[in-house]
Amino acid sequence: MDSYFCRKLVKDFRLRKFKNIGIFDIYSSEKSSESQENAIPKYNLLHKTLIDKGNIQVADNLLSSLLDNQDNKDGRFLLSLFMFTTFPEMINYTSESNKDSIEYNLFLYAKKLIRQLEKIVECENNFYRNVLILRFNYLYTVTNTLFTEFKKRDRLGLIEGLIVSYSEVEKFEETLQEGKELDSVTLQHIKIEKDKIMKRLRQLKGVEMFNQVRERKELIIERINNTVKANMEKAYWDSIKNNIDASPPNYHSIIPLLQQIIVYIDTILEYNKKYVEEVIETIDLEFLKQKIENGDINKFDIHDIIEYILDTFIELEPRIRTESNKKFKVETLERVMSSHEKDFSTFIIDFFKSMFSKFENLVTESNEYKKMPLISDIIKQKRA
Repeated sequence: MDSYFCRKLVKDFRLRKFKNIGIFDIYSSEKSSESQENAIPKYNLLHKTLIDKGNIQVADNLLSSLLDNQDNKDGRFLLSLFMFTTFPEMINYTSESNKDSIEYNLFLYAKKLIRQLEKIVECENNFYRNVLILRFNYLYTVTNTLFTEFKKRDRLGLIEGLIVSYSEVEKFEETLQEGKELDSVTLQHIKIEKDKIMKRLRQLKGVEMFNQVRERKELIIERINNTVKANMEKAYWDSIKNNIDASPPNYHSIIPLLQQIIVYIDTILEYNKKYVEEVIETIDLEFLKQKIENGDINKFDIHDIIEYILDTFIELEPRIRTESNKKFKVETLERVMSSHEKDFSTFIIDFFKSMFSKFENLVTESNEYKKMPLISDIIKQKRA
C-alpha cells in the first residue's frame, strides 16, 4: 500500500478519534455567552476531558500526524487550550488586557488555533485540509512559544510571591517574639510554614533566587513587594468578586476577610482577651461556614455581620470620630440592603477594603498609644 495513502488513513483515523473525545461539543470560546450557572459544569467537563490519560494520548497521536516539528508535540498542552480560551482568567486575560501583553496574544492565538483545528477535523477535501494543516503548524508554533513565555513569567511570579510570604512569616515571628519567649508549639507551627514555602521553592527551582534575595534582603524585598503584592492583591479581590458573582453566590471568600477583622481587633485589644473572645463568639465563623455550605446565608445575615463589625469599630475608635463613623455606618447599612445582586460583590469588596484601611490606621494609633509609659506598664501587668 502506498505510504502516502497509509499516512492519510492514519491521519483520518486520528482526526476522528480526537473528534470523538467530545471536547468540541463542550467547548465554547465565548465564555461571555455562557450563563454563570453553566460555567461550573462546563469547567468540570473540560477539566475531566483534559486530564484523561487516554485523551492526552489521542491528542499526542493527532499532533504526530499534523506537526512538522515533533519537538513541540504536547497533547496535554493542546487540550489545555480549550480550557484557557473558555476560562481566560486562568491565564490572567481580561477584555482590558494590553494588546501587547503575553496574556492577550496567548488568548488570541489559542482561539485561532482551536478554530483551525476544528476546520481540519470537519474538512473532507484532502487537498484543502493539507492547506489548513500548514496554517495550523504556524499557529501551533506561535501559541506554544507564547505559552512557554507565559509559564516562565508565571513561575517567576510564583517564586517572588513565595519569597514575600517567607519574609512575612519571619516578620510575624519577630512580632510575636517582642518581649516574650515563644512556646514550642508556636515555634513548630512557624517552622512548618517556612518548610512548606521552601519545599514549593525547591519544586519551582527558586532556591537560588531566594538566597540572592536573602543576601540583599531589604533592597529586593521592597522592590518585590511593590510589584508582586499589587498583582496578588488585585487577583485576590478579583477572585472574591467572581465567587460572589457566581450563581448561586459563593460566600466562602468572606470567611478569611472576617478572620482578618478579628486579627485587627485582637492586635488592638491584646490586653483585653475577654473582649476579643466575645467578638469571636459573636461573629462565630464556624456557624457562618455551615450556613454558607448549606446555602442558607442571605443579605440579612451579611447586614447583621457588617453592623456588628461597624459597632465594634466605633467602640474602639476615639470619641472625636464617633459622629463621622456613625454616618459611615448608616450609609453602609443602607447600601447593604439597596445593592442589587449584580453589584453586591462590589459593595462587599469596597466595604472590606475600607474597613481594612480604617483598622490599619487604628492599629497604628493603638501601637503609639501603647508606647506611653503608663499604658505600657498596665499592659505588662495584664500580660503577667
